[in-house]
Amino acid sequence: MHVSGHGYQEDLKLMLTLMKPKYFIPIHGEFRMLHQHRLLAESVGVEKENTFIINNGDVVDIENMEARQTRKIPAGNTYVDGVGVGDVGDIILRDRKQLSEDGMLVIVITIIKHERKIITGPDTISRGFVYTRESEDLLKEINRLVKTTINELQGDRIHQWNVMKQKIKKTVGQYLFEQTKRKPMILPIFIEI
Repeated sequence: MHVSGHGYQEDLKLMLTLMKPKYFIPIHGEFRMLHQHRLLAESVGVEKENTFIINNGDVVDIENMEARQTRKIPAGNTYVDGVGVGDVGDIILRDRKQLSEDGMLVIVITIIKHERKIITGPDTISRGFVYTRESEDLLKEINRLVKTTINELQGDRIHQWNVMKQKIKKTVGQYLFEQTKRKPMILPIFIEI
């Protein structure tokens, strides 16, 4: 039966006494565990200068029956998401963390392409943020803010979708943080007709 990944002190001492290692590298565990294991090895006769507590990327070279820790190689985390290995970047992980903690809002707006005039919407869809039926007033205010933002931008003759989306994200994001102290991912979607 597997109870723990670490042996008891007396078991570890027995192994070290039987093996009589010249060099010792404790592995598996937090730094404090590695340090304790190192002290245990020293207590049964392993010389302090012959024990190495190493981090990811540290290299212990063995040459002419002598071990030395003198260099590092590049090492880092490799993320596996169930499909690919190493193809999950920091931005994806940040987005996943934000979605898991604060949820998301999708704001769908149908507009006339050349006039930038709203035909329908905005329709706000909440996933993992607030329960729609209990937050009708909040969602109505979001829709009002979106309409106001689009109308203000029309007055400035700004016709770039990215500018409009960024302004909506900023305005709605600030309002939501003031009201809920949460920062959901906000995705404005424009449907052109």
